[in-house]
Amino acid sequence: MTNLHITNLRSGYTLLEVMVVVVLMGMIAMALIPKLVGITSKVSMDRLIAEIVHLDTQSRQLAQQDQWCMLQWDEQSNAIELVQGRSNPHLITRVQFDPSYAVELPSGPIEFDLLGQTGNYSISISHNGHSKTLRFNGLTGWHEELADAR
Repeated sequence: MTNLHITNLRSGYTLLEVMVVVVLMGMIAMALIPKLVGITSKVSMDRLIAEIVHLDTQSRQLAQQDQWCMLQWDEQSNAIELVQGRSNPHLITRVQFDPSYAVELPSGPIEFDLLGQTGNYSISISHNGHSKTLRFNGLTGWHEELADAR
């Protein structure tokens, strides 16, 4: 009679196989993370630009409702503020910037008349090597977004 030897087959991975997979995943992550960080920086800047455009639109609407208003830069809070009321000014809303952003605005406040008009102005924003300039037409509110050369 023959003895049959039954061998136990183990299912699972060896330590070497697991280490190879972990190293490959690390290499893929190292290739993707810098790209994702760049994308988040661009998205963050685009969000700020959208908020600034909304702030300009809101200023024009308030001015057309016979409510004097202006946009001004507040250095302490690092924000562009919409202020309403000439005799008793009060803050309506603001666009807050992270301190790592460099922002260039016209000197002095941007005042809107009762037709919602102001002089032409531009706002430049820089962050992590990305720069954009928003130019506003003071009469119509039409704006254009320009990407600055790096």
